[in-house]
Amino acid sequence: IGALLAPLVTGTIGETTGYHWGFLSAGVAMIIGLVQYRGTGHWLGDAGLAAQASSPAERRRSWRLLTAGLVALGAVTLAGLLGMMHPDPVQLANATGGAMAALAVLFFGKVIFFGDLRGPEKKRVVVIALFFISSAVFWAGYEQAGTTLNLFARDDTNRSFLGSWFPSGQHPVSWYQAPQAVFILTFAPVFAWIWTRLGARGRDPSAGAKFGFGLVLLGVSFGVMLLAAHIVIRSGGTVLPWWLIGAYLLQTLGELCLSPIGLSNVTGLAPSRYAGQMMGTWYLGIAMGDLAAGLMGSESATVTAMHTQFLHMMLAGVAAGLVMLAISRTVYRWMTDTAA
Repeated sequence: IGALLAPLVTGTIGETTGYHWGFLSAGVAMIIGLVQYRGTGHWLGDAGLAAQASSPAERRRSWRLLTAGLVALGAVTLAGLLGMMHPDPVQLANATGGAMAALAVLFFGKVIFFGDLRGPEKKRVVVIALFFISSAVFWAGYEQAGTTLNLFARDDTNRSFLGSWFPSGQHPVSWYQAPQAVFILTFAPVFAWIWTRLGARGRDPSAGAKFGFGLVLLGVSFGVMLLAAHIVIRSGGTVLPWWLIGAYLLQTLGELCLSPIGLSNVTGLAPSRYAGQMMGTWYLGIAMGDLAAGLMGSESATVTAMHTQFLHMMLAGVAAGLVMLAISRTVYRWMTDTAA
């Protein structure tokens, strides 16, 4: 609800007032969430209460890593405050992306080859790695709502609807950050109902297939934007908002196929002693996708550049989705393999 109201309020009553309302609504939402959790937590039973025991050696190693990380962060922060570092934002982003990718490769390699796992556990970790890659590709496209697609809304979309309400004669660009929230609130119950009904009939698609559907929908959404950018280039004008809204609808449907499915499956597939770290890799994949979306947005100053980005994301999304659909049966076998 906050994601729905924030762009509408910010665009209508101004950024400063909108931010104030945003902070207030976030605080109220957190209080409501805490009250709801305390009131209904008994339904969870013992879930989440029993922590995985760790050895003294593991605890010492964790503290050493935390200390080293804090020291490194403090050193970089201090160097920046003293003016000793002047990093280029794009170079810093590229370096960060490379570091995150290297970290993911090292982590999965260590767990698979040196993690003392049985055969079925190794297969499930490989599945998590596949979900990690799919997640990074998906969020690289989805999070362009705040970068490339937002620039398209600003420069190449006809915003005359209700334009008389505003001095510029156009409604605010920030309004286009609201459709995804509308679609989430609208279709999340529908998807939950569909998966439940299909599951009751033994026809619920596997997690790999749902990932495939999500990625294909993402690719198709950028196919829609590719056509919109082509029209802008050919006509030299703007296009109606329905192109953007249609793309956001497809992306949201893709998110409902992929995001909740991936989150729940990572927790279920991860070996117990690596569960927390595996959840971290899921969010690492999201972070890599977000970073890629920002970098692509920085290269999309013109509609011609956007046209190229849309083409690349369409091909990447559809190709990754078709691969996941093709291997979904194998992925399902690896997820359910219980052989000794």
